[in-house]
Amino acid sequence: MPDSNTQINLPLICGSVVTSESLGEFYILKDSLELFYRVTWYLAVDSFVFNKLSPLSNINAYFVINHDIGSHGVNDSHKNDLHMALMIKKFYPCLRALLEHDYILLLDSDILFVSQFSDKVYKHIVHSDVDAILSPHYSEDFKLESQVGRFNGGMICVKSLLFLNRWMQLSLNYKVNNWYYEQQPIEFAAREFLTSEFPINCNIGWWRMNNQNTHSRFKSLILDGNYIRFMGMFAVCFHVHTIKSLEYTNYGAFLICHIVSMLKASSNPNHDILLNSIASNMLQSWILE
Repeated sequence: MPDSNTQINLPLICGSVVTSESLGEFYILKDSLELFYRVTWYLAVDSFVFNKLSPLSNINAYFVINHDIGSHGVNDSHKNDLHMALMIKKFYPCLRALLEHDYILLLDSDILFVSQFSDKVYKHIVHSDVDAILSPHYSEDFKLESQVGRFNGGMICVKSLLFLNRWMQLSLNYKVNNWYYEQQPIEFAAREFLTSEFPINCNIGWWRMNNQNTHSRFKSLILDGNYIRFMGMFAVCFHVHTIKSLEYTNYGAFLICHIVSMLKASSNPNHDILLNSIASNMLQSWILE
């Protein structure tokens, strides 16, 4: 079974960007991660989310977002620009967290945890002296990664104000360099700093198992007893949209269906809590629509 660091309720400093459009998915992220850690959140939010979340004692919410009407998955330059304007906001909670702590684990709101980090990875997040811990796409599609970046922007642990500033400056110039939003600049910032990488069982996205060379990875995603394994390792977290309405195809639909089927078959009480969170937040989003 995974390392049992849940028994001592270890702290974790995390950040995200949350809007009215992504709040349902953030609740799933929050519910799932807080099964394993005592989380302090630093969030960039809009007015709706600020009113919802700022009263919570473990959330530092900063009202810095005016809209969430952009998209990175459509061929529309205006919506692409609006998406980047939203993504730039993630640097604010990072800065605020790093003024008070030694690190921040920045997570997209469409991530859900099914297990805790290994003790080794957790200690590396909290105690290592690297400037950042990065999450490779691990897609094995090098042509695609040359276009969107080697590293995924949805999960990154920032441990240095200097790294954060360099990443932000490069991101602000993404159009000049023809880079993919704030994501692709990560690899160029990393060239100037000491960084490390999360293993492949963290931040598991559909892009790691959707082509001919990687489809066997999907077959390795199984329920083993009451724990989910991926490529023989205990799966930590998945990166896949569950609720948010998208203007493009949800290429991860097959993955969330498989995750839900494993959660339903599991006798792990944490998986039952996670399944209830997915169901209740999905129902709430339908009601609001």
